[in-house]
Order: sequence, then structure tokens, then C-alpha cells
Amino acid sequence: MSDRKDDTVQITRKGPVSWLDLRSLLDVGLLAAISATSDKRTPRREVLAALDIAIGGAEYADHSALPGPVWLDYVADLGDGFDATHSIAWLIGRDHLGVGQAGEAVPQPIPPNDHTECSATDFTAAQVLPAGRITIFGGDLVYPFATQNAYEDRTIGPYHAARPWQLTAEGENDARMLFSIPGNHDWYDGLGAFVQRFCQPGRWMGAWQVQQRRSYFAIKLPHRVWVWGVDLATCDDFDAPQLEYFESRARDLGPGDLVILCVPAPAWVYRKAADSDGKQSRSWESWHKIDKIRQMVERTIVLGASPRVGAILAGDLHHYARYEAQDGSGNATQLITCGGGGAYLLGSGSLPQQVQIGKEADVAAVRKAAYPTPEQSKKLARNKTNILGSNWQLFALLGAVLLLLVWGLESAAPSSVLDAVWRLFGGQNGLGAALLAALRSHPLPLLLLGATALGFVGFAASDRDAARWKVILAGLLHFCAQMAVILVVAALLIKPLLPAVASVLTFVWVIPLALALAWVACGVVFSLYLAAAYRGLGLHGEEVFSAQGIEDWKCFLRIKVDDDGVTIYPIGLEKVCHSWSPARGRPPFPTVGPLQKMIRVARRMVAAPEAISFAKGTTHLLTPDTPLAPHLIEPPIAIRRTGG
Repeated sequence: MSDRKDDTVQITRKGPVSWLDLRSLLDVGLLAAISATSDKRTPRREVLAALDIAIGGAEYADHSALPGPVWLDYVADLGDGFDATHSIAWLIGRDHLGVGQAGEAVPQPIPPNDHTECSATDFTAAQVLPAGRITIFGGDLVYPFATQNAYEDRTIGPYHAARPWQLTAEGENDARMLFSIPGNHDWYDGLGAFVQRFCQPGRWMGAWQVQQRRSYFAIKLPHRVWVWGVDLATCDDFDAPQLEYFESRARDLGPGDLVILCVPAPAWVYRKAADSDGKQSRSWESWHKIDKIRQMVERTIVLGASPRVGAILAGDLHHYARYEAQDGSGNATQLITCGGGGAYLLGSGSLPQQVQIGKEADVAAVRKAAYPTPEQSKKLARNKTNILGSNWQLFALLGAVLLLLVWGLESAAPSSVLDAVWRLFGGQNGLGAALLAALRSHPLPLLLLGATALGFVGFAASDRDAARWKVILAGLLHFCAQMAVILVVAALLIKPLLPAVASVLTFVWVIPLALALAWVACGVVFSLYLAAAYRGLGLHGEEVFSAQGIEDWKCFLRIKVDDDGVTIYPIGLEKVCHSWSPARGRPPFPTVGPLQKMIRVARRMVAAPEAISFAKGTTHLLTPDTPLAPHLIEPPIAIRRTGG
């Protein structure tokens, strides 16, 4: 191997997205609102289709001549913090993956140098699975929303570092084929960045090469197996060329063919015929579109035998869950959510045990597995020790705003509101009368108080299908709790001290102390509110986890296609790696001292880019200081063909 530097990549080790960060809340909220109220950007799919047809495309990717068995990797909801995304990319990037029995963590051997991979004989695992020849990104390829820089830092970089090159025995570059479908976070910019990165055949992402020209695809594999990737955009709808594309693919199916569908979100999980207001729910519409593709496959009669959909794969929910639906002929359809490619953990505690998926809700799919389990998820939901520090900006602003609101109330009725709060500690109840006097004397506090209360109710309405009374009750209770602690902070600190201020220095330390106490108080109340609303009212199932930003409990699928059909191996990784060392010129387990650890922590905080040069044939740029230990989430899932 020559020491000649053949390439350079810039790696930025981004920390996980803070979903309660003020800028993220504003940016994502604005983009989501635009996507929800307008579908004017979705015609970009029609443009892609027209360009594809103009250059002779509109065909499926025919890989039916690949020597079998063929292995695929499916990963969704990636492109978040570097450590979590790269941990999964590192496992996918290796030539082999060792697994044992379901639940048995198997430490993976670390290659001896940066241009050598471990062979199958280096594993002590009960079973060694070859790497995927084809990789499928199943939606939400970056967070919090798609831009060229975000893809470069949070998706391209971690995968490039995990597998820069893959050479044949003759030394030629041998691409791993990459197919992708966009999720809602990829659609927030109208699909512009996604198209540039993942819809231009020939573009490289380390050892992976883009294969498609559209935001959807169909792959023909050996042994009469197909993989279809469907793009439903943010409005849960097809464009006409996409519908025509899959109708044409249905006519290409043969007798007894097996189809695996990849869709952006598991609409079957929360499918409801109507929401709390009696209107057709969006989850119902989402499932209707997915089921339309399924029926398109299974209503195709070829030589007396119908093809069938053996599995539907989705991301969007950041965990693993599998439902199984039996049809009248003894065949089973697997409905699998696997959104553990790098995004924060979203627990499975609120998943139903059974979902109805028939046209008339007459066919049931039963939950067979979940990772983490609902019991583990409920424990993780109660672990809110890192909410205060990771979301300090939001709580600091909230505390400051509420303190200003109390200031306004006190200004409207001097020596009334805070005095009433102070008297509460002596057993005298005069707070209600004091608030009424403040509101009566000036209308501005009333407007500010009402606007703030509406803001809390709006936050409680994050679950679109939640009952309205639950949302209003939760929002008002949260508002009252936050106001109560701020009134106490103001009464206990500002009221006793400010009248006795003798110097500017005293004033200078009183206000920062009040703000600090308000920040802590608001954070604690917020954490308690999330837990109470989640457990008591079933609200904030997403926020109770996104606020914590748990990077562990990741997952992906390794899929085998052979003459028997399809076998799915669900791979879990309970602990991601947070300490990486350069692969070049280092022993497998380098000694990492305190200074190096401090430098790595500082680099993560500032997310400084690292330019790494490497030679042709390099298989990985970084190695974990502690071996990654994935495991089978459940025994392999076998999907067999029938008929034909």
C-alpha cells in the first residue's frame, strides 16, 4: 500500500441536535408550518421525472444478476450527532458483522490498521453476516432540516469516515450501491438539497455511490425479490409520475414475486379513521397511500399467482418495532419501524399492542417486538437529568420572560402582587385579589398574561390527534405552575432585597441571581410537566425524549436475499461510541490521556472541522476506543415466497 495521499475529507464532529434550542425551534417550526400549509414545492418530483424520462430513464434498477445471496442494509433517521451516526455507519461500513443469540451483545473486532478489514475468521460470534452490497437510507437523512452543509457535516462526513474506499481484489474501486427516500426533514427545503446529494447517479459518499435520479426507486434483486422505495413528501400524497412509475413496476412483477416496501413513516402505528374533531386524520390518509401501493402489488395476477408485499419498512419513529399481520392464506406481512440510524431515541412506551390495517379495519397487526421495550422506554422517559443543561437557552429565556411578566404585574399594581405572594407564606390568602387589582388597573398585563397562556397551550398541542380538552388542560396547568414558581422566586428574592438596595453592586448581583433561579425553576417545572403530561394525559410522547436527546439505543436492519426468500436481521446497539481515535498509525486500543480527552470534548463543543488525508484503499478513518457491541434485537425474521 503506497503512502501517497490520494484524498482528503473534512470531518466535523457535530454534537446531537438540541430540539429545544431556540434557533432550532424557530427554524423547524417555520419550515414545518410552510410545509403543512402549502404543497407548492412538491412538483419538484414531476420535474425530476420529466428529466429522467428525457434521458431515457424511468426504469427500475436491475440487479437481478448479482451472485447470491445478496445482502442489503436498511438505516433510517440518520444525520444527527456525529457519535451516534458514525457508530451505526462504522458497523455498516465493515466487511462483516458478528451476532449471537437475540439480546446477546457481541463486541466487534477492530481492524489492525486503516487499510485492513477483519475477516470472518476473526470473529468469535455464533454467526457472521456479510456487509450490505446495497444500502438503503429510509428517510430523514439529516436533522434538523436539509441544507448542503447539514448533509455534509451530519451525514456525508460520518459515512465517509466509516468507509472511504472499497477495492476489489484487482485494486479497482467497488461501489456499495446507495438508494434513498426522503423524510419530512429532507422535504423542509422543498427537496432541493436532497436532490443534489442523492438523486444524481455516480455521486460518491465514501464507498457508497448514488444510483437513482428520482426521490423514489424500484430495485429488482435475484430470486424474484423487489425493493420499492416510496416518496410521500410532507403532504402524504403521490405525484402522478410516481404513481405511474409504480403501476408500471407492478406490470413487471412475475408470479410469486416478493416485494419489500420502504416508506417514510409507519402510518399503521397511529392510524385513526378520524381525529378528535371528527375530521379525517392525517394518519389515516398516510396509511391509505401506503395501502394503495400494497394493493397495486397484490392485485397483479401473473400466471395465476399474485406477487405479494412481504414487509413494509419505515423510519420516522426513532426505535425498533415490528407488527405482524396474517392474511387468510397463511402469509404474514411484517410492518417494521427501524428509525435508529443516529437520531435521538424515541421510546416505544406508547405503541399499541395491536393496530387495525384492513380497509374496513378488519385486519389486525399484532406487535411482536419493540426495542427498547415499552417497560425500558418508560424508565428512560423518567430519566430527565440532562434536560436542564442541554436546553438551558430555552429555560433561561422562559425564566426571563416570566420575570418580566411579573414585573409588569407589579408595575400595574405596586406593592400588591409580590406582597400577596409574600403573605402566602404567613398563611394569608390574598394573591387572587392582588392579581385582579393588577389586571384591573392596566390592560397590558392582561394581554401579556393571556398571550403567554396561549403559548403554553400551543406547546401542549404538539400532538395533532390529541383531544382538545387534554391540550387546553395541560397547557393551562403548565402555565400556572411556571407562573407560580416565578412568583415565588420574585417574592422571595427581589421583593425583600430590592427595597433595601444600598448600592449599584447589590442591584447587579440580585438580578443575575433571580435570573439563575428562574432558569433552574423553569427547567425543573418543565421536566415535571413533561413527565406528568406523558404519563397522565398521553401527551408529549415525542418531547419527553427529544428534550433528553438520548444518543444510545440505535438500530438498523441487515437483510439477506436468497432462493428461500428474505431474512431480516434486526441489529441493535445499546451504547454508541463517544471516544474515537485516528485509525492510521495507531494501535487498536490507544492510550487516551486526560489532555486528549479534554481536546476531544472541546472539539465537539465548537464542532471544528478536521481535514483528514488518507491513501487509496483506506477502509476507515477512525476506530472506537472501546469495541462496539451490537446484538440481535430478536431472532431473524424469515419472509418466504408463495405460489409461482
